[in-house]
Amino acid sequence: MKDLIKRIRKELNINQEQLASLMGIPPVTVNRWENGKAHPSLMAQKELYGICVSHHLDLAEYIADRENTGGEDCVLYHASRFGLSGAIQPISRNKCDFGRGFYMGTDPIQPLTLVSNEKNPVFYTLEFDMADLRVLDIEAGLDWAMLIAYYRGYMDGEKGSAIYEKYAHMAD
Repeated sequence: MKDLIKRIRKELNINQEQLASLMGIPPVTVNRWENGKAHPSLMAQKELYGICVSHHLDLAEYIADRENTGGEDCVLYHASRFGLSGAIQPISRNKCDFGRGFYMGTDPIQPLTLVSNEKNPVFYTLEFDMADLRVLDIEAGLDWAMLIAYYRGYMDGEKGSAIYEKYAHMAD
Protein backbone atom coordinates (compact mmCIF):
# COMPACT_ATOMS: atom_id res chain seq x y z
CA MET A 1 0.00 0.00 0.00
CA LYS A 2 2.83 2.41 0.83
CA ASP A 3 4.32 2.08 -2.66
CA LEU A 4 0.90 2.53 -4.24
CA ILE A 5 0.32 5.79 -2.37
CA LYS A 6 3.77 7.08 -3.36
CA ARG A 7 3.12 6.19 -6.98
CA ILE A 8 -0.27 7.90 -6.98
CA ARG A 9 1.33 11.05 -5.54
CA LYS A 10 4.06 10.99 -8.18
CA GLU A 11 1.51 10.55 -10.96
CA LEU A 12 -0.45 13.52 -9.56
CA ASN A 13 2.83 15.46 -9.23
CA ILE A 14 2.06 16.45 -5.64
CA ASN A 15 3.85 16.11 -2.29
CA GLN A 16 2.58 14.50 0.92
CA GLU A 17 1.20 17.77 2.25
CA GLN A 18 -0.77 18.40 -0.94
CA LEU A 19 -2.24 14.88 -0.90
CA ALA A 20 -3.17 15.32 2.75
CA SER A 21 -4.88 18.61 1.90
CA LEU A 22 -6.85 16.96 -0.93
CA MET A 23 -8.00 14.27 1.48
CA GLY A 24 -8.66 16.58 4.42
CA ILE A 25 -6.21 14.76 6.71
CA PRO A 26 -3.02 15.74 8.54
CA PRO A 27 0.19 15.43 6.48
CA VAL A 28 1.69 13.15 9.14
CA THR A 29 -0.96 10.56 8.24
CA VAL A 30 0.21 10.35 4.62
CA ASN A 31 3.79 10.15 5.86
CA ARG A 32 2.91 7.22 8.15
CA TRP A 33 1.17 5.41 5.26
CA GLU A 34 4.15 5.85 2.97
CA ASN A 35 6.56 4.65 5.67
CA GLY A 36 4.45 1.56 6.31
CA LYS A 37 3.74 2.56 9.92
CA ALA A 38 -0.02 2.74 9.30
CA HIS A 39 -2.56 1.75 6.67
CA PRO A 40 -5.34 3.97 5.32
CA SER A 41 -8.76 3.23 6.75
CA LEU A 42 -11.49 2.03 4.42
CA MET A 43 -12.86 5.58 4.33
CA ALA A 44 -9.42 6.98 3.45
CA GLN A 45 -9.01 4.32 0.75
CA LYS A 46 -12.34 5.37 -0.76
CA GLU A 47 -11.23 9.02 -0.67
CA LEU A 48 -7.93 8.12 -2.34
CA TYR A 49 -9.80 6.12 -4.96
CA GLY A 50 -12.08 9.12 -5.61
CA ILE A 51 -9.06 11.34 -6.13
CA CYS A 52 -7.65 8.84 -8.62
CA VAL A 53 -10.95 8.68 -10.51
CA SER A 54 -11.28 12.46 -10.62
CA HIS A 55 -7.74 12.71 -12.03
CA HIS A 56 -8.29 9.86 -14.51
CA LEU A 57 -5.71 7.58 -12.91
CA ASP A 58 -6.31 3.88 -13.47
CA LEU A 59 -5.65 2.26 -10.09
CA ALA A 60 -5.60 -1.21 -11.60
CA GLU A 61 -2.53 -0.22 -13.59
CA TYR A 62 -0.83 1.22 -10.52
CA ILE A 63 -1.50 -1.73 -8.22
CA ALA A 64 0.84 -3.89 -10.23
CA ASP A 65 2.68 -3.12 -13.42
CA ARG A 66 1.25 -5.45 -15.98
CA GLU A 67 3.92 -6.88 -18.15
CA ASN A 68 3.50 -8.92 -21.27
CA THR A 69 5.82 -11.75 -20.34
CA GLY A 70 5.31 -13.65 -23.60
CA GLY A 71 5.49 -17.40 -24.05
CA GLU A 72 3.67 -19.54 -21.51
CA ASP A 73 4.25 -17.12 -18.63
CA CYS A 74 1.33 -15.24 -17.13
CA VAL A 75 0.85 -12.58 -14.46
CA LEU A 76 -2.12 -13.30 -12.21
CA TYR A 77 -3.62 -11.29 -9.39
CA HIS A 78 -4.97 -12.55 -6.08
CA ALA A 79 -6.20 -10.98 -2.88
CA SER A 80 -6.66 -12.51 0.53
CA ARG A 81 -8.42 -11.49 3.71
CA PHE A 82 -5.58 -12.70 5.93
CA GLY A 83 -2.53 -13.23 3.75
CA LEU A 84 -0.88 -16.50 2.83
CA SER A 85 1.12 -18.75 5.08
CA GLY A 86 2.65 -21.97 3.85
CA ALA A 87 2.31 -23.58 0.47
CA ILE A 88 -0.52 -22.62 -1.86
CA GLN A 89 -2.87 -25.58 -1.99
CA PRO A 90 -6.61 -26.00 -2.44
CA ILE A 91 -7.49 -27.21 1.06
CA SER A 92 -6.23 -27.13 4.65
CA ARG A 93 -4.31 -23.89 5.00
CA ASN A 94 -4.90 -22.12 8.28
CA LYS A 95 -7.42 -19.30 7.77
CA CYS A 96 -7.97 -20.32 4.15
CA ASP A 97 -10.40 -17.78 2.71
CA PHE A 98 -10.67 -19.31 -0.73
CA GLY A 99 -12.97 -22.22 0.10
CA ARG A 100 -11.66 -25.19 -1.88
CA GLY A 101 -10.07 -23.20 -4.67
CA PHE A 102 -7.45 -20.58 -5.28
CA TYR A 103 -9.01 -17.74 -7.25
CA MET A 104 -6.86 -15.57 -9.45
CA GLY A 105 -7.52 -13.31 -12.36
CA THR A 106 -5.65 -11.57 -15.13
CA ASP A 107 -7.34 -8.31 -14.12
CA PRO A 108 -6.44 -6.78 -10.72
CA ILE A 109 -10.02 -5.62 -10.17
CA GLN A 110 -11.32 -9.21 -10.01
CA PRO A 111 -9.51 -10.27 -6.80
CA LEU A 112 -9.82 -6.83 -5.26
CA THR A 113 -13.61 -7.14 -5.33
CA LEU A 114 -13.37 -10.24 -3.12
CA VAL A 115 -11.60 -8.43 -0.28
CA SER A 116 -12.58 -4.78 -0.76
CA ASN A 117 -14.51 -4.63 2.53
CA GLU A 118 -11.97 -6.56 4.59
CA LYS A 119 -10.04 -4.86 7.39
CA ASN A 120 -6.47 -5.89 6.43
CA PRO A 121 -6.53 -7.42 2.95
CA VAL A 122 -3.36 -8.50 1.19
CA PHE A 123 -2.97 -8.18 -2.58
CA TYR A 124 -0.62 -10.44 -4.52
CA THR A 125 0.80 -10.68 -8.00
CA LEU A 126 1.95 -14.11 -9.07
CA GLU A 127 4.08 -14.91 -12.06
CA PHE A 128 4.63 -18.48 -13.15
CA ASP A 129 4.92 -20.80 -16.09
CA MET A 130 1.47 -22.05 -17.16
CA ALA A 131 2.76 -24.97 -19.25
CA ASP A 132 1.05 -28.21 -18.17
CA LEU A 133 -1.30 -26.34 -15.82
CA ARG A 134 -5.04 -27.04 -15.98
CA VAL A 135 -6.87 -23.72 -16.01
CA LEU A 136 -10.55 -22.97 -15.84
CA ASP A 137 -10.88 -19.56 -17.46
CA ILE A 138 -14.14 -17.85 -16.52
CA GLU A 139 -14.93 -14.27 -17.38
CA ALA A 140 -15.76 -12.17 -14.32
CA GLY A 141 -19.53 -12.22 -14.05
CA LEU A 142 -22.35 -14.38 -12.73
CA ASP A 143 -20.72 -17.76 -13.49
CA TRP A 144 -17.50 -16.62 -11.82
CA ALA A 145 -19.34 -15.43 -8.69
CA MET A 146 -21.50 -18.57 -8.55
CA LEU A 147 -18.47 -20.85 -8.86
CA ILE A 148 -16.82 -19.05 -5.95
CA ALA A 149 -20.05 -19.49 -3.97
CA TYR A 150 -19.96 -23.20 -4.84
CA TYR A 151 -16.32 -23.54 -3.74
CA ARG A 152 -17.02 -21.75 -0.49
CA GLY A 153 -19.86 -24.15 0.29
CA TYR A 154 -22.63 -21.54 0.08
CA MET A 155 -24.56 -23.72 -2.36
CA ASP A 156 -24.39 -26.94 -0.30
CA GLY A 157 -28.03 -26.55 0.68
CA GLU A 158 -28.96 -26.88 -3.00
CA LYS A 159 -27.20 -30.22 -3.64
CA GLY A 160 -28.97 -32.14 -6.37
CA SER A 161 -30.52 -29.05 -7.99
CA ALA A 162 -29.75 -28.13 -11.59
CA ILE A 163 -27.88 -24.97 -10.59
CA TYR A 164 -25.78 -26.84 -8.02
CA GLU A 165 -24.93 -29.55 -10.55
CA LYS A 166 -23.95 -26.93 -13.15
CA TYR A 167 -21.28 -25.48 -10.86
CA ALA A 168 -20.23 -28.86 -9.48
CA HIS A 169 -19.58 -29.98 -13.06
CA MET A 170 -17.74 -26.75 -13.82
CA ALA A 171 -15.58 -27.27 -10.71
CA ASP A 172 -14.60 -30.76 -11.85
